[in-house]
Amino acid sequence: MSVVLRWYGDAVIAKMVDAGTDGLVAYGTIILGIANLNCPVRTGRLRSTGKVTRAWGVVFVGYNTSYAVRLHEHPEYHFANGKTGKWLEVAAFAATGAEGVVGAVLKRLLA
Repeated sequence: MSVVLRWYGDAVIAKMVDAGTDGLVAYGTIILGIANLNCPVRTGRLRSTGKVTRAWGVVFVGYNTSYAVRLHEHPEYHFANGKTGKWLEVAAFAATGAEGVVGAVLKRLLA
């Protein structure tokens, strides 16, 4: 009697990494939505550049203008309509608890 074992670990790990990254994209989308509510708006250009980017198993949430960092890092600026600096950081803290989204996506994709 012989026993044949097949290793599927690499495929399973790759699927888990992809599913985890999908979950992080969903979580990043929640963070971006919250951030957009507090993002300073003059022309709308800054807010329109906000996006969630997936690269190399990592997810980035950010804005892409030459002045995004300057505005974000200066909460002492007086923005119109109650908008604030640090809007992305505040959104990340506000999204605490939404990390269940990652688990839900993992569960759905690995089922």
